[in-house]
Amino acid sequence: MKSLRLPRSVQLPFGRRIKIVQVPEAQLTDLFGVSDGQWHITSQTIYVNKALGQAKKRYVVAHELQHALVDYLHMLQVEGEAQP
Repeated sequence: MKSLRLPRSVQLPFGRRIKIVQVPEAQLTDLFGVSDGQWHITSQTIYVNKALGQAKKRYVVAHELQHALVDYLHMLQVEGEAQP
């Protein structure tokens, strides 16, 4: 079975690009107090623990993308548009 790599970014509507960065667990814990992954709205980045297995990384990215999409939809509703 072929192993799929994580993308480095995901393109959302209106030119919004979500970066995906794999970092050491210690960095995630220091920055966010979490160990698997985190959506950071200010930098438009999903941080993922690089020590996780591929299946877990894909799950974490999918989970954090949900947060990014909810933030994007919130901006559309509140501001009438979503700035990239």
